[in-house]
Amino acid sequence: MKSVQREFLHRMKLSYNGWLSEIRFSGSRTDSPGREGFVRPLPCERMNIVHLTREQVLHVARLASLSLTPEEESHFAGELSHILDYVEKLNRLKLPPPGLQVGEGDPVPTSLPDDLSRPSIPVAEALFNAPDQSGQFFRVPRILEEGR
Repeated sequence: MKSVQREFLHRMKLSYNGWLSEIRFSGSRTDSPGREGFVRPLPCERMNIVHLTREQVLHVARLASLSLTPEEESHFAGELSHILDYVEKLNRLKLPPPGLQVGEGDPVPTSLPDDLSRPSIPVAEALFNAPDQSGQFFRVPRILEEGR
């Protein structure tokens, strides 16, 4: 399950922009460790847990081209809720305005090499150890379905 979990979370990170706006944020309460049934509210400024529906989890799984078992659906609903909670915390950070260039504001100037055009290696040398090639190109397995 670890590889499926890792792949799901990786693909979720790549595709969450399209559906993040559909998710509603609400306050949350959590169980205190070691005290069965005891529930305490969390401070509002610390955490807003995102509650994902089963349909939203299945939508993300579809975007990631994964099929999940019911057990994995409930597991990933919790995992994704925590991830989106951290995204919400990051969105609330007060950051300086964007636009600083590399080295700007640093006490020590950053030295970057100049971008220079250099000759590349010969095609025959690049393809020498290729497991599959077609003319002057590498052949790689298809990873996306047609129409996507």
